[in-house]
Amino acid sequence: MKKLKMLVRKLLDIGAILPGSISRQFNVCGMSGCRCKDKKNPRKHGPYFQLSYGAKGKSSSMFVKEADTVMAGRMAENYKRFRDLTIEIGFEMVALSREKGVDGAARIYNEILYREKMRSIGRKPEAQSKKEDGEEKERKLERSSMIEKKRVETRDIRASRSKWREEALSLRKKLTALEDRLESAENEKSLLGLGLKKKMSH
Repeated sequence: MKKLKMLVRKLLDIGAILPGSISRQFNVCGMSGCRCKDKKNPRKHGPYFQLSYGAKGKSSSMFVKEADTVMAGRMAENYKRFRDLTIEIGFEMVALSREKGVDGAARIYNEILYREKMRSIGRKPEAQSKKEDGEEKERKLERSSMIEKKRVETRDIRASRSKWREEALSLRKKLTALEDRLESAENEKSLLGLGLKKKMSH
């Protein structure tokens, strides 16, 4: 648990993060006769600074002002540290779960996280917080999860009702159209019947 505490402390102390890495770019423009296309002494435009990163399986990038490159570089390093620390914390939680069970490991982690948050803002945990263990936090999470689940179920039921209502209205329109066609056919049949009787009577 000492290692877990140390890792959580480092995680909270990381600061702002940015994924990816900073590179220095020189570009050639599309203007004919520009100095960047000079055959003897081409001078490319730049430098430009670019942050390149992966997002949802795709490569992406953004330009960074030269004045911001130092800060952006630090934030990119922070991101690497953040990623490495979360992996280490994950393995520590696996080991702790084997020893204390998943619930026990979650309670211990939440308590460590709470104390380290208090430490990071220069406050000591209140005496009352010693009595408050992970169980209460878990109950709060469960209640929040249940409320969210009910909200999603209610939304889905409303969406389903709306769908069935639209389908019912569509079927009603089709039925009305069929009834109109049937009535028209019956009227036409009646007219044909009358015409046939007149012919037969002559």
